[in-house]
Amino acid sequence: MNKLILKMLVFAIILNIPSICLSIEIIEYHNEYKGLIVTKSTLKDAVSILGKPNKIGKINKTAKYRFKGVDITVYSDTGLINSIIIYDQLYVDNNGISVGSEFDLVKKLSDIKIIGETIFDQKNGIVYWFKTNLVTKIVLVSRAKKI
Repeated sequence: MNKLILKMLVFAIILNIPSICLSIEIIEYHNEYKGLIVTKSTLKDAVSILGKPNKIGKINKTAKYRFKGVDITVYSDTGLINSIIIYDQLYVDNNGISVGSEFDLVKKLSDIKIIGETIFDQKNGIVYWFKTNLVTKIVLVSRAKKI
């Protein structure tokens, strides 16, 4: 490709960056685990349902708490649940997937994106983490950019 065409292409991309950025769609999810709803339930709700947690850290504007079979991240300023990270092998999500499910089963879901060691179900806001082709955790997210 000659330099003039390359410069014109770069210029065209730069001109369109604002419209590209404006077209990013953020999707909000309201997934549920044992009656706790992401972005609607609070840490207080989690304690009343799951019992006393251990606080295991703070990351940016969220705090992470460990309960039996699940970690929950909570917005520090509002106390609302940001994400639910599930290790509970008895939990079955809306797609019929549980911890221990095989990679081949999860990759059959519609509207998924495979990203490294994860599969993101962007329709439902669920991230599946894998190790040796088995689901090791299921993450119910609060929001995500449409990919």
